[in-house]
Amino acid sequence: MPNIVEQLDAKISEALSGWNLYTTVLALVVFAYIAYPIVFHDEPDTHPMLLARQASASPVRQPGESAVYRSLEVPHGYPLKTGLNVTEPDAPKWSGGKDGDLRDIWRQVAKGAHSELGGSSVPAGKILTVLGKEDIKDHDVGDISREINIIGKHIQQHGGTRVAIYLPNSIEFLSTVFACAFYGLSPILIPYNQPFDIVLELLQKTGADCLVAAAGALPLADVGQRVSSLKEIVWVVEKSSRQMDWHQKPEGTGNRVGVSVWHDLVLDQKRATSVELPTNEQGSKPANITTIWQKKQGAMGEVVEFTQQVSAF
Repeated sequence: MPNIVEQLDAKISEALSGWNLYTTVLALVVFAYIAYPIVFHDEPDTHPMLLARQASASPVRQPGESAVYRSLEVPHGYPLKTGLNVTEPDAPKWSGGKDGDLRDIWRQVAKGAHSELGGSSVPAGKILTVLGKEDIKDHDVGDISREINIIGKHIQQHGGTRVAIYLPNSIEFLSTVFACAFYGLSPILIPYNQPFDIVLELLQKTGADCLVAAAGALPLADVGQRVSSLKEIVWVVEKSSRQMDWHQKPEGTGNRVGVSVWHDLVLDQKRATSVELPTNEQGSKPANITTIWQKKQGAMGEVVEFTQQVSAF
């Protein structure tokens, strides 16, 4: 054993005796060639087997580029599908549907989808509000449709056309967006939890004439005085604060700005309002949706408008 160790040590010493700068560079190159694919290996977004079952690759591609994949329902050479393909209930199965908009999406939620297999109807969707681990509220879709009618009619009757929505992620936010779609109003989606000055500047910049906001989230006096185009404010009040009077109008505006409370409107008009929403023929064409693109929270942001028409996919 000592002889073997001595021989091994001699071989290593002989091999390293000729080590120089060129040997070092060559060793680094070999190490980098082996380590680079291991360290910087990129996993595909979708496993190739799953991709092969869901899409088809284009037979022609540019040199150095990956193939273009399309759904098996619209293979290469066929036009893309557009919109929601909404068809009338009594229309033949082979007839083409229209693109649709936000109104058709809510009707699908409220009435359920018709299944092609067996002709059975899918139950209406469910909407839940989860507050912590124990407080879960199940919202009735019919009640939401009724609130859509109540809020939409209220804003329309008070001359609102551009509705700024300053709410957290809540059922009232959802109802206001769909109310705007059914009653021809243009929703302005303002990011929540912004500085007061930024919100007021965005209200001025977007020309909002109606504001649906969380009660206490904005100073009422500043909103009424600085946003000259404003005609109506609808406060969404938490249950714990509904014992307070939120109908006070902003000082210095006279009767120019009206103030309403969401839950009072719903409570007063719930029995007299139907769950049936306006049809596309009865209602106005959906107006554009205005969003605010911010690079970071608290920045002024860029105003961007989108149509409610569902595009090709």
